[in-house]
Amino acid sequence: FTVGNIVAPPVDIIAPVISSITSTNLTQTSATIRWNTNEVANSQVVYEGQSTSLDTHLTTTHSVNITGLTANTSYRYKVKSSDAAKNETISVENTFKTLEVDAAPKQTYTLTVSKTGDGFGIITASGIFCGSDCTETITEGTSVTISPDSRNDSVFTGWGGSCSGSGTCT
Repeated sequence: FTVGNIVAPPVDIIAPVISSITSTNLTQTSATIRWNTNEVANSQVVYEGQSTSLDTHLTTTHSVNITGLTANTSYRYKVKSSDAAKNETISVENTFKTLEVDAAPKQTYTLTVSKTGDGFGIITASGIFCGSDCTETITEGTSVTISPDSRNDSVFTGWGGSCSGSGTCT
């Protein structure tokens, strides 16, 4: 709108969109919660009537560590993010379970997805969203399904490495 010769900037009334929520690095007493937003926003996790400190760093890739948890316990949590205009989004409820006291640490593996050629595609997997490439740490025993989505006149020709063929890789 305009007042005299002054033009006011548009007001941001749209909250960030939260996606790709995962719980990783689970131990007997801690967990890391990760998620993405479609615009820069702050980060906070609310769990079992408690909340982490608000991380005011504005980012689209969020990672919050929760400590002081009890072993072999299921926790319900939601993630919260607000953009610079204070538009807040709260996710649906998610769960994770801390490791048992006697549980041996699980092996972790690095999953790297990369693209070759000039095309554009999206690789999606359980809690992973990749554009041109990505790397994620996966804990032993985690089932991961990777699906290609060719875009803009691109053609998916197949997987290499541990996955082979041209369909979904599990």
